[in-house]
Amino acid sequence: MNVYLPRWLLLMVFATNAFADEVCYQPLGCFTNDFPYTSPRRPVPHLPWSPEEIGTEFRLFTRYNQFGYHLLSYSDAQTIVESTFSPFRKTKFIVHGFTSQGAASWVLELKNAILGVDNANVIIVDWSKGADPNKIYGQAATNTRVVGAQIAHLINVIKDNTGALASDFHVIGHSLGAHVAGYAGRELFNLGRITGLDPADPYFQGTPIIVRLDPTDARYVDVIHTDGDPFLSMGWGMIDPVGHADFYPNGGVDQPGCPGNEVEDGQWWKVACSHERAHDLLIDSIINPDKPMRGYRCADYQTFLEGKCNTCDANGCPALGYYSNEVASSSETLVKYFLTTASESPYGIV
Repeated sequence: MNVYLPRWLLLMVFATNAFADEVCYQPLGCFTNDFPYTSPRRPVPHLPWSPEEIGTEFRLFTRYNQFGYHLLSYSDAQTIVESTFSPFRKTKFIVHGFTSQGAASWVLELKNAILGVDNANVIIVDWSKGADPNKIYGQAATNTRVVGAQIAHLINVIKDNTGALASDFHVIGHSLGAHVAGYAGRELFNLGRITGLDPADPYFQGTPIIVRLDPTDARYVDVIHTDGDPFLSMGWGMIDPVGHADFYPNGGVDQPGCPGNEVEDGQWWKVACSHERAHDLLIDSIINPDKPMRGYRCADYQTFLEGKCNTCDANGCPALGYYSNEVASSSETLVKYFLTTASESPYGIV
């Protein structure tokens, strides 16, 4: 099928390509700001910062050192082999988003929740310097590419030195962190799972799959959408399905218990409440397994509210969150699941 682009769009794309540039950071590879990384949909011709500028840290926690971490380095395999990492455990990466950090309360709470139910290797990815470049979102969005490549390279070094399997790795990312996970998965063969927590909308929604999280990035990609209002209406998350299973609690837009999308007295957290609900729901799925948040396969939220999608197939209805892969199948992609939740934890409505 031929696709014809408007003349103005062709001119902008041509102008973008004419001034394309590239940086290379070994051993991670090269990064260009050529199309589609810069486009009319993504007018940010920034090049990603170097690993030194971003300052990414990989902090390993296990049940043997739950409150004190080992720093891992892909340039020094001894940091891995001399740590408490074990290839006989599943490995979970946790990646924060814009203006956040590895010591954020939700990150630590998620780490503790995982270790409470799984004897796992939990690696917190702290890229806070690159995620908060003087509050310039476009630069942070571009820096995600380097952080994703760093995670992929670390996983390969871990595999080479411990015998761990790529299928045993699970990358969990919130907002920009979800796209970091996507970039990591794109560099790996057979990555086990990615969980995208309200993947960031600006400069990602509507872009080609090479730019954003998509189902080809892991064997199983599950996504929780909680703040899918248009960005101009202060929605920070994507509304488009981008995984194998995409969960839309309360329609995936405004979450119960969150205030309206107004900035009051400079309190931006009120705007981000629905956006941050995604990681709250994931944590809740771990600590309240007796109240699972079951998703119902449906075309849209209105049809779900009309009661036309309230049945499950022979395998049941998948639960949103940590245990979603127990039912949801990776044989299909972009499957939408809708559900309603409570306004506070426990969020499951049984």
